Amino acid sequence: MMMEAYIMTIDVGTTSVKTAVFDKELHCVASASEDYALDAGRNGFLEFEAEKYLEVIRRAAGRMFQGKEKLGEKICAIVPTTQGETLIPVDKNGKALRKAIVWMDGRAQEQAKELGKEFPPERLYPLTGVSKLAGTVPICKAMWICQNEPEVFADTEKFLLLEDWVLFMLTGKFVTNKVLLSSSGYYDIINDRYYEEIILAAGLRRSHFPEAYEPGTCLGKILPEAAKKLGISGEAEIFTGAMDQPLAALAAGNCREGVITETTGTCMVIGASSKKPDFGNPYQMIIYRHILPGMYFVMPDCMTAGMVLKWFLQEFEEELRKGESPYDRMTKRAEKIPPGADGLILLPYFTGIQTPEINPDACGVFFGLDLSMGRDHMIRAIIESVGYMLKENLKAVQQVARCQASRVRAMGGGAKSDVWLQIKSDICQIEMDRMAYTECTSLGAAMVGAVAMGWFPGYEAAVEKSNCVGRVFTPRRENRDVYEKRFKKFLEIYGALKPVFYSKSEV
Repeated sequence: MMMEAYIMTIDVGTTSVKTAVFDKELHCVASASEDYALDAGRNGFLEFEAEKYLEVIRRAAGRMFQGKEKLGEKICAIVPTTQGETLIPVDKNGKALRKAIVWMDGRAQEQAKELGKEFPPERLYPLTGVSKLAGTVPICKAMWICQNEPEVFADTEKFLLLEDWVLFMLTGKFVTNKVLLSSSGYYDIINDRYYEEIILAAGLRRSHFPEAYEPGTCLGKILPEAAKKLGISGEAEIFTGAMDQPLAALAAGNCREGVITETTGTCMVIGASSKKPDFGNPYQMIIYRHILPGMYFVMPDCMTAGMVLKWFLQEFEEELRKGESPYDRMTKRAEKIPPGADGLILLPYFTGIQTPEINPDACGVFFGLDLSMGRDHMIRAIIESVGYMLKENLKAVQQVARCQASRVRAMGGGAKSDVWLQIKSDICQIEMDRMAYTECTSLGAAMVGAVAMGWFPGYEAAVEKSNCVGRVFTPRRENRDVYEKRFKKFLEIYGALKPVFYSKSEV
């Protein structure tokens, strides 16, 4: 192996790609990101041209290596990580047969209802960790293609998740990893195999899906054409990664029971490691295969968090958009509004609810507006609403994971905001630990590669070397009572409106 050796990570998020390079000590020595826009269609369809993913990755890598071409020559390994549940059908040559159906796309609700009759939660959940079939679940999306696009289905050799697609573009091989498969609905996480019963019931075949490996499996050298496009050594080896959120949690030290992490980005994801999760718990939160074999990862996913703040910025803050650090300026304005936002409460369910219950018809609601309030009240209500979701789901995740936690480790873009973390701490009355390195997804992917290559004896050693708690936010007792009242009202408002939410198809 070369004296100087580096790991490159590729993190394909919902609307951006981030590339990064790490040395043997897991220090990030270079990084760059490239944004891209999804194709939004009728009825909330969200898609993206599959071939464009490699182009976006190439642009991010090009920006990262600009002026550092020699660094690209020293890349010895690449580990990708991506969003989950994005599905791409390909033919026998690996050509994408249609646009990727993005993870948030819930078009397959009818297929979920149909398949759910044979695979209700009591049958599905104890094997797959997927609590209930919904239109966003990949097995239902594949079934939708089978029923609605027969010409595409007829030519489909494999259904690939997004990381599988990235791996194919880098290696020419149809492969996947077991952690990524956990939310697909077609993988049995208990017996560590494809769930063939549901695959057949959906009108599919086991051969429609690639071979599954553990994270950190070496797939061989990168394809010469891909190496040239990315500007890296043709000797670089490709390793399987995992879904982005479990990797981010790993980088924050979530590799043993009793640790809870939360990531506030586009969505808010909470995670708890568990050896024996409670599959009989009524909350039935989604459970993944852990990156560590023999363990599981309970991971409720609140579909909207920072996404709502971004929506508000785009729609109502034209002046802020023109300046620098618009989100910092928004949170500083929110800080001037008293805790509880003078009674203004937001239900932040702009794309429905997945946890602690599934309700695709739920929507966003500002409740309690009066003429004394302005945009700053609404910003405060948005930030507090994420705190309320965190409080509600913390109780549930600890029950399902069978663990108790006195603190939460925070990461992601939302963890950079002192205001947001303090509000979460006050609402939940729990200590919030901001990790020293908050962009944990790329670091987690680098850890997988570093452990696979023997740079570290295990993941805990890699975490100890590369990340630690940067700052602790302690709950302010003076805000406890007002937030207890607001949280209770938050739950009451949802309960009262639940009977009148309606499907978007009724609009």
